[in-house]
Order: sequence, then C-alpha cells, then structure tokens
Amino acid sequence: MNKRSMLDGNLRHAGLRGAVCQVLYRHTPIASSAVALVLASAGARAQQANGPAQPSDSSGGIDEIVVTAQRRSESLQNVPYNISAIAGEALRDAGAISLNNLSQFVPGLENVDLGPSDRGGNNDITMRGLRTDPPGGGSGGGIYQNLTVSPVSTYFGETPVFFQMPLYDIERVEVLRGPQGTLYGSGAQAGTIRFIPTRPKFDEFSGEVSADGGYTQNAPNGNGSVHGVLNVPLADHLALRLVAGEEHLAGFINAVDRVQREPGGSDHTPIPTPTPSIPGDLTSGFVLGPVERGVNRSDQSFARVALRWEPSTAVDVQADFLHQHTSMADNQQSSAWPGGPWDSTFGFYPHTAFTTRPGCQYCTTNFAAEPFNDTINLGSIVATADLGLATITSASSYYDDQTFTSFDQTGFYYNVPGGSAFLQYFPYNNYPRLIGIQNQTSGARTFIEELRLVSTPGKHFDYVVGAYYEREVQSANMLATEAGINAFLNYTGQPSSSPQGDNNWGLSRTSKFYDRAVFGELTFHLTDAWQVTGGVRFFNQSFAVNGYYQFPLCGSLCAADQINPLGLQPINDTTDVSSNVKKINTSYDFSETLKVYATFSEGFRRGGVSGLTSYGPYASPANLSTFKPDLAKNYEIGVKGSFLDHRVRYFGDIYLINLYNFQFDGFSLSGIPGAYNGSQARSEGLEAQVEMTLTHQLSATLGYTHTKSYVTKTFDVLDYIPYAVVPSLGGTGQTASLFGGPISAGTKLPGVPQDTLTLGGNYVLPRAIGTWTLHADGSYRSWEKTQLYDASIYNWIIPSAVLVNARVTLAPTDKISYDMFVNNVTNNPGYSGTANAQTFPTPYELRDRGRPRTYGFGIRYRFGGH
Repeated sequence: MNKRSMLDGNLRHAGLRGAVCQVLYRHTPIASSAVALVLASAGARAQQANGPAQPSDSSGGIDEIVVTAQRRSESLQNVPYNISAIAGEALRDAGAISLNNLSQFVPGLENVDLGPSDRGGNNDITMRGLRTDPPGGGSGGGIYQNLTVSPVSTYFGETPVFFQMPLYDIERVEVLRGPQGTLYGSGAQAGTIRFIPTRPKFDEFSGEVSADGGYTQNAPNGNGSVHGVLNVPLADHLALRLVAGEEHLAGFINAVDRVQREPGGSDHTPIPTPTPSIPGDLTSGFVLGPVERGVNRSDQSFARVALRWEPSTAVDVQADFLHQHTSMADNQQSSAWPGGPWDSTFGFYPHTAFTTRPGCQYCTTNFAAEPFNDTINLGSIVATADLGLATITSASSYYDDQTFTSFDQTGFYYNVPGGSAFLQYFPYNNYPRLIGIQNQTSGARTFIEELRLVSTPGKHFDYVVGAYYEREVQSANMLATEAGINAFLNYTGQPSSSPQGDNNWGLSRTSKFYDRAVFGELTFHLTDAWQVTGGVRFFNQSFAVNGYYQFPLCGSLCAADQINPLGLQPINDTTDVSSNVKKINTSYDFSETLKVYATFSEGFRRGGVSGLTSYGPYASPANLSTFKPDLAKNYEIGVKGSFLDHRVRYFGDIYLINLYNFQFDGFSLSGIPGAYNGSQARSEGLEAQVEMTLTHQLSATLGYTHTKSYVTKTFDVLDYIPYAVVPSLGGTGQTASLFGGPISAGTKLPGVPQDTLTLGGNYVLPRAIGTWTLHADGSYRSWEKTQLYDASIYNWIIPSAVLVNARVTLAPTDKISYDMFVNNVTNNPGYSGTANAQTFPTPYELRDRGRPRTYGFGIRYRFGGH
C-alpha cells in the first residue's frame, strides 16, 4: 500500500486547511484571500468549469475528466499545475456555442466580442493579465493583421491555429494557465487553450441532429442553426465521423448615419462616391441615407470529416479535414455620438455641416459598412505507435486561412485634438466628404510537424521529448480609397496626377516565419507522493518580410526615394533568434485528494519585422524596423483536490509573472502600422475555483480571479515626425513620443479587469415524463481600460459587466431533448473593446458590444449508440 492510500480520511478535512494555509500564507500578501475563497466557499466545480456536475456513482461524487495537457492521458488531479477542463456535453447543455462563451465558464479568461468574426485574423483572448494591445483594435479598428502573436495560444486538435471555431461535437476544452512554453512553444506565454474534437468510434453507428431558433432583442428577424453528427464504423478498426452545421445570427445593430452614394464606382475603384449635399458643389458635405436595421447579421457554416484507423492495438492513425466559412455584414459596435450638427472640415468650407442622428446601445453612426469574410481549410494526420516503454506520435497539419475585412477608417483622418490630424494636409486638402474605406485581404498558409516520444508511466521517472517544425507564409494586401477625392481636387484647382485615381494608399506584404525546436520534460518520482519535473525548449526562429507601402494619391512627395510616382516605400527585413525557455515544477500529494505544487515557468512570443521604413518622408528610426521577442517568467504556488467523497473539488493558486521587452501593435507618427517593444511589466494575482454536488439533483460552481497587471519600468518610444529626415521638406530629424509622453511605472495594462467571477448551477428534476434540467450561469468582470497610455484620445474605461444565462431542458427519453433558453437575461451591453477616438466626440466613437437578451428554443435527437 502506497503512502497516499495509507492516509486516513481526517487529512482530507482538518489537514487540508492546515496544509493550504502553510503553503499560501508564506508567499504573498493576497494569499489570505485565496485561502478564504478556496476553503470557505463550500461549493462549485474546480476542473469542469461551470458544466453540469453529474454524479458518477451512488456516492454522488463528480465525474473526473481525463486530459492530455502533459501529452499523456491522466486525470485532472494528477496534473501538477492549474488547468480547467470542460466536457463537451457540459458546453452543449449550457448552450456554449462559440469562443465568446468561454469567459462564462473559465474565470479570468477574457475575449473581445466581435460576434463570429476575428477581424484581421487576430486572436483577442486574454488570460492572467498578459495583454498590452488595445482590445478591439483601438485606432486601427481591428482590421490590421497583428504583427505580434497573441499571448494565449489555441489548438484545434493537434494543430496550433486560431479561428472562430464553433464549439460543436467537441469532446472537451482544456485551459492550461500560465506560461506553457516548453511543451507548446511560441504564443503560450499566458497559457494554452486546447479544443479536442470527438474522435470516431469503432463500435457504434450513431449520430445526432439538432436545430435551434430564437430572437435577439432589437433584431428585425430571427436566429437559427442546424447541426448534425454521423459516426459510421466501416470495419472492425476503421471508423468515419462526419460533422456539419450552419448558423444564422440576426443583426441587432442599426446603422443610423449611413451616407448616400452616387451610382457606380469612383475614379478607378468600385467604391461609390458620397453624394454632395448641394448638387454640383463638390465642397459641400454629406447627405444622410435612411436608417438600416440589423446590419451586423452573420452566417457561419462548417463541415468536418475524421477517418480513424487502428490496424493493431499498438497503432492508431487519424486523418481530419475541416472547412469553415464565416461572413458578417457589418461590425458589432454601438456609438456614443449624441447626434446633431457635424462639420467634416471643421469650418474650412461653408456648406459642409450636416445634421446626424444620435447613436445608442443598438446604433452605429459610422458612415459606411464594414463587412467580414473568412474561409479556412485545415487538414491533419496524427499517428501514434505504442513501443512498449513509450509511445511515439507524429502530428502533421496544414491549414489555409483567408480573411477579408473592410474598415471605415474615416475617424482616423479627423483633426481631433491630440489625434492624427491628417484631413487638412496634402493630399486630402480638407476634402469634405472623405470616407476612408480600407479593404484588407490577409491569409496564412501554414505547415506544422511535431514528433514526440512519451514514456509510459514509470516508478522512478517519466519523460516527454520532441521536435517541432513550422513554416508559415502570411500575406496582407490592403487598399485605402477616398472615393471622389480626385474630382474634388480638380474642382478646387488642386489636381492630382495619381495613376490610381481615388486610391489613397496601399500595402502589399508577404512574411515567412520558420520555427525549429526541440523540447523535453523529465519527471522524477522521488517518492510515491513527491515529484519534480524539469523542462526546456530550445528553438530557432527566423522571420522575413518583403513588400511595400505606396501612396499613389500623394505621389513622389511621399516616396521613400522622392522619385517614384506611386509614392513607393519598400519593406525588406529579416530577424533570426535562437534561445530557450525553461520550467521546473514540483508537487506533493498529501493524499489522493490533496496536491500542493510550485512552478517556475517561462513563456515567450516570437519577434518579427515591423515593416517601418528607415528612410523617406514617413521614416522611423532604424531600431524600430524590427521588434524583439518578449519573455514571461512565472512564479506560482497552488493547491488542488477534493473532499466529501469527491462531492467537492477545488483549486487555488497565486502567481507572479514578470514580462520583459513586452510587445504591442500600434501606429507610427506617420500613421503606418507597426509593432514595438516596451520595457517591463508584471501581472500578479490569485485564481480559485470550486465545484460540488450538493445532492444527486443539485450541482454548483464558483470561480474567482483577482489580477493586478501593470508596467514596472517607465519607458518611451521615440519616432520621427512626418518628413523629419527629408531636408528639402524642412526635416531636421525631429522626433516625438509615440504616446505623447512616457509610459510611467505603475500604469495599468489595457484590456485586463482586476476582478472576475463566474457562477453556475444545475438542478435536475426527475418526473414521470422524462427529466427536467434547470441551468443558470453568470459572470462578472470589473472595469478595464482600452489603451496602454492613459491620456490617449483612444482610451476609454470599459464599465464592469454582469452577464446571466438561463436554460431549461426536457429530456422525455435518452434520445430526444428540448431546450428553452434566455441568454443575457439582464440585457447588459457587455462592452469589450473600442475603435477610434473616445475622448473627443465624433460619429466614429465606436464600442464593441455583446449580443443583447436572446430567447430561443432547440431540439436535439440522438440515434444509434449503446
């Protein structure tokens, strides 16, 4: 009998309090809060966050979830660090259908709610306070393909990839908190989220079909979705699984200030010209069109096929293919603009003012639509062979993700105090009907191969070793058009010689990224209860960018060489980095139901090329042409376990993460998108979650995080002002702060709430006709800001939010069930990000908001199986 089984039940109760207190009180002043929450909160699920805690047997204990976070199958209790796992059925029963729903289930996990879109292909997930970019895109409006990668990596199966995946036919979601750099590489700085699809089954012909319908407040029509799964055994050890679905979400945003357009396109472009308010007077302002309802409607369709073959008990091979298409007619933003007179040239011309309609929680006041489309095709082959003492796995994948995004960039040109102030300068020359339509197509074609060897569980040691290769080719092509500007310039005696008509500026960029790594973790079992794990990842990463910016409306005056008639500025640069990240972890099992652990781990994000040129009228200093990798060092202690015969489970931890050379995306003083390095920052906090089954019918969950993330070393980034390095245009090398002043130590990081809380529960009512399940879940997050620089005109304090969902499920038999639900019961706007200036009122003062109160009904039918 080992040490764990020799410990009596008293340790699980009295000993629990003492052990946790000793570990936590020694290390942090906020530990008392963690102890109070973990030990005094009698009830909720620790690992299966907010999902239904179904009893596993007559004792009423909670079912365990088997995870593969450490690349081997094991229970959550055995993983010696903080991980949440949500079963796919728990997600389905709670109505969690997209990435935006995960924050309702995982405390401390935040996401910018853009509906089903990921504009620019950007991952906007935040964990453990590691965020330095503005949520929602800030002045960039979320169109630009970020040059930095997210600090939270996401995996679909074995493929590291991010897209707006629907959470349908998912076996489980694993949320690995804290740097996971040794096993999961670049981008796992704040953690990793793994979406594990259900695998084909050899022993059953089965499937299901489901359909949902509903209505969202303020929408002119309804929502609807249909999904299906089919599992087909083809032979004794060969099976096929097909999954498909589509979803339509009605728009709830009304466009109240869309401007009228001329028929047809503008000069050399298909974009219609805004109609002048005085016919024939091209110095006059806009004419408003009628109000358009439900402009943010969306459609998403997907299909997955998986073929699994097990030719022997030692070999398992699975091939997967996924195709998904997402379209959204407009952005999911509301406006704080009060309406009334608006003068687009601030008095420069006499007839430019016009009366605008006011914004509201369901209204956008931008002048043009911002459609979005994304198509991804992903294929993978994963083969595992059992060698006896170890298993070897080869995971090969390739994906092609192509995105189109449009952005009404007009607000970027306005002469707002402290803003870009471009409108009055050449070549815009106070054009009174300027609408900056910016279209971007971006894509990523990526091949990934990982080969790893994982030992079978041993008495004295275990290991994971592997090699990783990634080749990513990204492209971005952007074209900005000011429809009608050439006609205006000719009308006012300022003719343009542009060969591209109304096209103002463009970007064509191709980047190639290579990642080559070897990694490993070695675990020593010093006793049956005490283990120590060390890990390291050695990597070499190279990044190369080729392309150009061009300013055809400006011409040679804006060219890097002052000669090219298209205003060309070439981009051509490379970086190469070789380094390593480390991890050391130890844990001690006081019993089978009480584990205490401590971890030091490192995570990183890759560096790259910013694309800023170092010469010409829009030059930046040479040191800004590339940006360095940033590194996180995490110090963490925690406790996890269960008591009362597994009726109550919990985890709690405290952590401190130091972040060095942190990266952020932004714009140069000339308005060119780039990426930069800051100095040092820190995130410190506590996380706790508990779950319990109060009775056979009632289960509950509770999760809480407290996060303090801030800059720890004052810094500034100095950039050349426009034309600073062109002596013929008065340049003397003048520089200015990118922010308008230094970022002081103590400055709070953007997009990070200090407190989050999740709460959920299920109550099962057995009746003569079937089973009724009552489900409710809710989340709270405190306020957060949107910019790193507090005094930025783009900064806004996002108010705190409470979101509540409720659902009733009737299952007359085990084959069929009916759902009735209300999401966002309190109709909270759930703001999560911004675009454009926020401190100077304009029609472009826009804010990303969540879906309002939504009612619905669903039906699900399952067939086959056992």
